[in-house]
Amino acid sequence: MTDIKQRMKRRRIFSLFFPPAVLLLLFSPGSGAAQVEVYNLRPFTHPTHTRIAIDIGQLREYHSNRLVEPDRVYIDIYETQLNPILHDKTILVDNGYIHSIRIAQKNKSTVRMVVDLDFDLTDRYQVWHLFDPFRIVIDIFPKKNIPATPAGKPPATLVQ
Repeated sequence: MTDIKQRMKRRRIFSLFFPPAVLLLLFSPGSGAAQVEVYNLRPFTHPTHTRIAIDIGQLREYHSNRLVEPDRVYIDIYETQLNPILHDKTILVDNGYIHSIRIAQKNKSTVRMVVDLDFDLTDRYQVWHLFDPFRIVIDIFPKKNIPATPAGKPPATLVQ
């Protein structure tokens, strides 16, 4: 009878501790874990706003913030590596309210994308994400009297 009680006790302890331990091993970043790649940056200027999409291999935590002097919005994407073709890229947008978009490897595990803009000419911005494939999207809306693209200007130019 005591043998059965001991087995039951072991099973209870096992069922309490084993599943959380497995989850920790599966979802905690290991020292040798490969990081997900930020592999594309796509700006689109529409008549009403500009959309910037950041393509990422998998779901990742990110943080956005607004800074002034100079005016800019940035997004930090954690536990990611920047694809080598995007290292220190600058895209000149110059659509009246957005000047440029920059992307770089901030540190070993964080990619930072910065939008240089003019808050006096910007109504608002929204940062959100989509799945399948995972991407972070930022929509930037100009004030009503500012056209999204000046006549005769290309919407974006890639600069090294």
